[in-house]
Amino acid sequence: MTLAYRLSPLSKGSPHRRLLVQLDCPVQESLISLITRASAANAFDRQSQFLDLTGVETRRPEFVAFTRTDAVAPIAELLFGSKKIVQERLHPRVDHRGLEGVVDWFGTPLPRRFIEAERRRVSPSSLRKSAYCRSGWMIRPLTFCPYSFERLVDRCPYCSRDLGWRRTRGITLCEGCGKSLRRAPTSKIPFELRADAGAAARVIDCRPEVRVSAVNALPPPFNYWEAGDVFVAICELGMVESRLALPYRSPALRAFSNGDFAGFDVEELVAGYRIVRNWPTSFEALVRRAVAMHEHETQSLRSMLGALGKFLVPSASPTAITQLVREEMPAVAQSLKLPIKSARSAFMEGGRENGLITIAEIASQFQVDIKRLNQVGGSLHSLVTSSQCPRGVRLFDAAKVQAAFETRANAISTRKVCSRLGVLPFMLPALEEADILVEVGNHDARVLSAPDQIYQLEPIERLTARLFAPTVAAQSMPP
Repeated sequence: MTLAYRLSPLSKGSPHRRLLVQLDCPVQESLISLITRASAANAFDRQSQFLDLTGVETRRPEFVAFTRTDAVAPIAELLFGSKKIVQERLHPRVDHRGLEGVVDWFGTPLPRRFIEAERRRVSPSSLRKSAYCRSGWMIRPLTFCPYSFERLVDRCPYCSRDLGWRRTRGITLCEGCGKSLRRAPTSKIPFELRADAGAAARVIDCRPEVRVSAVNALPPPFNYWEAGDVFVAICELGMVESRLALPYRSPALRAFSNGDFAGFDVEELVAGYRIVRNWPTSFEALVRRAVAMHEHETQSLRSMLGALGKFLVPSASPTAITQLVREEMPAVAQSLKLPIKSARSAFMEGGRENGLITIAEIASQFQVDIKRLNQVGGSLHSLVTSSQCPRGVRLFDAAKVQAAFETRANAISTRKVCSRLGVLPFMLPALEEADILVEVGNHDARVLSAPDQIYQLEPIERLTARLFAPTVAAQSMPP
């Protein structure tokens, strides 16, 4: 595709001078790169002067793509191109899942904090091939060029100034010292990370067909998500995986959520992509690792998960990955038998019952003394797991606890047996040997009834019915 740039009448020099310059317009080029190249080709010192001709008055041309979505027609006319070329490179705010700060990134929603507008980031070898800035270089979590795998340069190696978009010395030149960036020293990311790093970058590529292909290669549910949501999930999970030992309210995690990607590099990106690619087994492994780090410290689910617990904070941003973690956590907790306070209180909306119950819930549901339960809880067969931290939580199999209390309700104690049969306690062993008394087989029911011994109620009821039933002779006697 080719754009013809023209210089409208200038306020300096001849007011009617016009220049016509033919420049290529690559599909992957960003709008600010187009404006910068057009300004340089037409001898403007600053992009803002060039934009003045369109009626767009700004001293921050790098933000035009985000703030001046109303200026499509004049910018397109000045660039002598179609409105579509400009329109698809604008990033207006969009309404997506009720989230704030989401913009349109070439047709997919993406949080604005993921996009770098102010600083120019370049790949020297890519500039040597074609002197324009790729849109992918604006994605903050991508610290490398997806095409050359070079680490991006955002600071001049000669004068140490940050690269920006204020002056139009040229895309390939430092706007401070004017030296060429085509030979700026840099390095490539490790070879073993390039395949997965490239695959992660393709998820957020500016070309829709590339994004669709990358997303379709992922497992459910990611393969039917918006590409922007998938990329957010990759970054969030990668950051969590690398900071798993941190508490979920760590300042580093809060800074990342606020758009500070200083601690995010290709290793985190690849780690997040591999978790998404191998979902859901990778998620269970991640939870297992987090629990192994924190189970001796806490009985709270969020705290036990370390950095992963950030997704379970009620005030967490309702992103697609946050909702997915909340939906998957109950099944993983059941599989790993996590010793957490309460499935119903710990799991967020969408959670499923995990079949576990705590001592407090047993006491409330079956109306028993919680102190007694704390004393005997460790010897119950229905005990599933117990946290290792001080005063940790015990989790019990809810079905087994229900069975124990039902058995106990259909049993009779030694004291009541003596009362019903009119025998003394020392006679009970003889009745057991004669199979008249049958001890309850449910271990937990016996433990819960200790020190009393309990027997099955049905045989005792049959025996008392026979002992105290009226005889035929008694029935025939006159009153």
